[in-house]
Amino acid sequence: TTAPEGAPIQLVAGWRLDPDAIRIYQEHYGFCDIYKERIHTLKTAAFNSFARTSQELVPPDEAAHDEFCNDFTSRFGLPHQAIMGIERDPLKTVLAISRTPHAGEFSSSEIELLRWLAPHLRRAHRIFFQISSLKARAEGAGTALDMLSTGIALLGPKGEIVMMNRA
Repeated sequence: TTAPEGAPIQLVAGWRLDPDAIRIYQEHYGFCDIYKERIHTLKTAAFNSFARTSQELVPPDEAAHDEFCNDFTSRFGLPHQAIMGIERDPLKTVLAISRTPHAGEFSSSEIELLRWLAPHLRRAHRIFFQISSLKARAEGAGTALDMLSTGIALLGPKGEIVMMNRA
């Protein structure tokens, strides 16, 4: 999940997550997510080394009186979460793994495994953003070329056509 400072966290992907949960989170619960509020206060170094269970982040007695915990997580059967900071800049990216009540809380060894995986997940995240940025730039260049009334073809090192406008 990613969000600029002060904005609701956007659920980017939800594997095996009810589509209604994603929609309702975007519309309402992203604004009152108590976990997000706790995570937003962390400085970059603390954020990038952050990995906790939802119970560590928000004690059960406090969660019992919280709208997000009572309404959203219980409605969709997601009371147990492992939450980890992936990247703080330029957008905060958080990995949240949820479990059903039946699966139980995350163990300290599972949280340690997340911490061990953190550098690899961060690198994958950076590569994803770099590829996305390059793809957007290439699409922008193609759009710009298509606006020209003169036919243009860009050739690769072996003389093959790499990109051609519509003219």
